[in-house]
Amino acid sequence: MNTMKSFFFLLILAIIGSCSTKNDQTTQFWVNSYQITSEDGVSSTFLVQHSDSILPGQWEVLNSPIEGFTFEEGFLYRLTVARSENKDQADSSLAYKLVTVDKKIADHTTDLNGKWMLQIFKGDTLDISFHVLEHAPFMIIDLSKMGVNGMDGCNNFMGKLEMVSETQIKFGNMALTRKLCSDSSLQDVVSELLVDIDNWNVKDNALKLTDNESERFMTFQKEQE
Repeated sequence: MNTMKSFFFLLILAIIGSCSTKNDQTTQFWVNSYQITSEDGVSSTFLVQHSDSILPGQWEVLNSPIEGFTFEEGFLYRLTVARSENKDQADSSLAYKLVTVDKKIADHTTDLNGKWMLQIFKGDTLDISFHVLEHAPFMIIDLSKMGVNGMDGCNNFMGKLEMVSETQIKFGNMALTRKLCSDSSLQDVVSELLVDIDNWNVKDNALKLTDNESERFMTFQKEQE
């Protein structure tokens, strides 16, 4: 009798284990070095890639937390996670639990965040006296919102970042205010030039933006907090 009970007990465990194996699957993906703001405008969410190597502009939103994972901005992660159906039947999303952190790589993309003051425009250094004026041209990059906004010396501009990688960047079309400007030398030109930019580099708090031919470029200096 005891032998029969033990047999049924082991059988039940095997069935439970089989069901667990079917419901829980192990997968790997990359996690980007920064998070973006969720649709609710409050919480943050991960950007992930399921490819073996990181591909520029191929990040996807992961609409679930990763249990057991401690995220540190400024690092790319290669994770192995257990993926399962959410226990809450009203929630159709998948649940993720960290198995291992396979790689953690420093990434400088987050250096783009912040307020940048225009210093060099199309090869010409701006007059220092112009920069102390109230209307010095600047832009603010916010990777969490994949957004950019700023002022060209007269008009305000606002737009989206379509793609950002370790060396590449693509600005979307900019929305502009339409003020009557006394000095129109930079009016609309800054925002229009941003759309043609392909590459970025930050060194010593200076951001250089260029196109692929390095013929059109701007240099900004980061405003210290």
